[in-house]
Amino acid sequence: MPLIKSDYQPSFIFRNGHFSTIYSAKLRISPSLIQKRERVTLPDNDFIDIDWSYAKKPIKKVAILLHGLEGNAQRIYIKSAAKALLNDHWDIAAMNFRGCSGEDNTKYQSYHSGKTDDLESIINHILEKDHYQEIVLVGFSLGGNLLLKYGCLWRFPFLRACERLAIIHPRALGKRRRVSTGRGWIKLAKKRMLMELGMGTALRSGSSTKAAQRAIENALWHNSVSLAEAFGFPKEAMLIDVEIAVPNPDALDFKALQALFPYGHVSIKGAVGGLEIPRPNQPDGPATIIANAAILVYFDLELQQ
Repeated sequence: MPLIKSDYQPSFIFRNGHFSTIYSAKLRISPSLIQKRERVTLPDNDFIDIDWSYAKKPIKKVAILLHGLEGNAQRIYIKSAAKALLNDHWDIAAMNFRGCSGEDNTKYQSYHSGKTDDLESIINHILEKDHYQEIVLVGFSLGGNLLLKYGCLWRFPFLRACERLAIIHPRALGKRRRVSTGRGWIKLAKKRMLMELGMGTALRSGSSTKAAQRAIENALWHNSVSLAEAFGFPKEAMLIDVEIAVPNPDALDFKALQALFPYGHVSIKGAVGGLEIPRPNQPDGPATIIANAAILVYFDLELQQ
């Protein structure tokens, strides 16, 4: 998944994450919302309750909402999100985790931030209705952790039907923090397996992107190790972090650099570095650019479980 930088700027008082949490739980007025409960039987014969809210007109898109620790589908933040999505013409399936819907479950299992099998069961249940063409998942706090882990396990068939993955967490409300749909929140069992270094030049063009491309290619040519096959992963499972050092990183074309990688989940960032050497015969012309690249390859070892 790509790393998405948020440009959201909260109003002054809401830059404090503690106040934002308190306001949501204690001060915000609960919206009026009609919810219809559906009980879904799980593969282990336990149950999970979904609280449905429906748009005024039949619609082909649904948002699945996941609450936080010790929450439920009646919490203000869930109902407020549901209300906003209803106004935007979405059906809402607010999931209550095991033991959170006001009735004890029948099995000695509880929810936690990694219990993706229950979420998979609910998603499959909704897909079996064969009614919706677009699905959105929204997770709050612990629900965000659960959703991020689920999104990383792309082997699940749901991802072929998923349109968006939204992860919301109180810590993302601060001005200096960002929301990631990629690998930012929980690292799971992310393990670095390989690092390669490369150098590239743009002798005459003065192009930082060309120098960076050659640095990446230089690093890739150093390595012929088939890591994915060696550890039993598909090539698409590689998590690839790339850092490029050039004198002017703002001049880099990151899309062109990302196109050099045929597979894997690639994240590229620029840093100030490398060299910019004026050409002695053309002092006013483009300088020679030297770029340095570091490529780090990771795997999420939890995928092997």
